Amino acid sequence: MLGEKTGALINGVAALKASGLDMAQIRQAGATLIQQAETAAGPELTNEVLGSVPSLKGHLGLG
Repeated sequence: MLGEKTGALINGVAALKASGLDMAQIRQAGATLIQQAETAAGPELTNEVLGSVPSLKGHLGLG
């Protein structure tokens, strides 16, 4: 299930890029997504997810 959600997230970032958003806007969207994930699932699980997919932070413009 985690893999499916991660794949969907990466596809979402690709769609943001294709829509013409610049990296600053994508970074803001990524930061907002991380904040919402931490609120919903907690910081430990959010960090676990981010750590389990090495390129995820890069795709969100965060790393």
